[in-house]
Parts: sequence; structure tokens; C-alpha cells
Amino acid sequence: MAGRKALIGDYINDTAYVFSLSDDHWSREQMYTATSGDSSQYFGDTVAMDGNTLLVGTPHVQFGDSVGAVYKLDQPSSTNDPRGIYFTAPDTSEQFGDVIATTNGTTIVAGRHSGERFIYIYEQ
Repeated sequence: MAGRKALIGDYINDTAYVFSLSDDHWSREQMYTATSGDSSQYFGDTVAMDGNTLLVGTPHVQFGDSVGAVYKLDQPSSTNDPRGIYFTAPDTSEQFGDVIATTNGTTIVAGRHSGERFIYIYEQ
């Protein structure tokens, strides 16, 4: 949640929603849906928000030898398609993006490799 907006992930439906608060009433402002066509990516399993920057984790999507990604979305958007910048692990991580956080341009993403946990830090 950031200010009067909230980002809610729905990994069962591979969807993430932005809600805004106005006059004590929450309303859906935007919906993002995973686009690769694969089910069970867990798009929306983890979410983080910093101002108008949204991060949505997909810890089960396959990218080459890595499993998992984090999409960086700028809000508002004219599309429900989460295209744009995404982070993947620089190695063969499993479940990259199962934990994410962001503040002041710094993004922290956790992943696993062979049972070990790793933390990746990205700075603007």
C-alpha cells in the first residue's frame, strides 16, 4: 500500500490489481494479467509498491534456465498486459521473486538455488 493506493496479488488467477481509496471507498483502478499463456506462473504471488512503481512477482514462470521473475510496472497504465521491465535471476535460481520489497528506487528480490536462499539488490 502506498498513500491512497493498494496493490493486491491474486496468484491463483495470475492477476494483480491496483485499488484506490476515494471518499472512504476502495475501487479497482487497474488489473494486470500474466500474458505468457502458461498457467500456474503465480503472477501476483508477491507484490510491492513504491509510489507509482509496482512490482509483481511470478516465482514459477520459466525464463531460460531460471525460474521466476519480477515485473516492474509503472502506474497508471493504458494496458492490462504486464509488458515492460522485468527482473530475472542472474543464475539458475528457483522461485526468483518469491519475496520482493522496494523503496526509494532500491528493489530487493529473494530467490532460491539448490535449497539455498539468495538476495538480489537492484538500485536505480
